[in-house]
Amino acid sequence: MRFAPLCATLTTAAVAALACTAVAHADGEKLAFTGGGSGTGHCFKYQMHVEMTLQGDKVVGTLQQKGRSLYKFSLAKDASGKFAGDVPISNGNKLALSGTAAPDGGSIKMTGYCNFSGKLAAQ
Repeated sequence: MRFAPLCATLTTAAVAALACTAVAHADGEKLAFTGGGSGTGHCFKYQMHVEMTLQGDKVVGTLQQKGRSLYKFSLAKDASGKFAGDVPISNGNKLALSGTAAPDGGSIKMTGYCNFSGKLAAQ
């Protein structure tokens, strides 16, 4: 009979640990996009890669055009998963970044010197 309280305590701790793991897994999902550009000039030759993580009410990540600098961003995300904002890039220019993000994927659109858009895939 002395083991019953111990078993109940261990069971409660295990359930709590599983619940915390589920919450941590839902918050911190990783998404990625890789795609070619469109627009004027050489845009069709450019390749962009974006990685982001869902962190509560924001998306945090990086974007990098192949062969160029890596840029970081952190943008607010609403309850439906929509996000939008400007990411400062070289020479004082900005890239407008928008889309939707959910643990199972979403979409992304980037406009500026060239345009990039496509699906965000869960990683």
